[in-house]
Amino acid sequence: MATSMHIEVDEEAAEEIRELAATLQKTPEETMEEVVANGLHMLRRYAFLLKKSKTADIGDALAILNRGGNEPPVPGDELPEGYIPFEQRRRA
Repeated sequence: MATSMHIEVDEEAAEEIRELAATLQKTPEETMEEVVANGLHMLRRYAFLLKKSKTADIGDALAILNRGGNEPPVPGDELPEGYIPFEQRRRA
């Protein structure tokens, strides 16, 4: 069940929400709901990772990463046509 809540944003943010809503062909209210939901999702994930980072053992993580596979590639492991390695990608 949806509950009505009043959220104030500054005029610059409100204008950006209106422009985004027009681009997405949604109402500003629908767009704001989506913005809030995505923001909550991101903050929940951040809080989870922050909590986990306090008890992380870097040595264990590196050991897992270093035990990488020693098997040769199998069919389907090919890189897609036009693949550019991350280090060579141009940053915008």
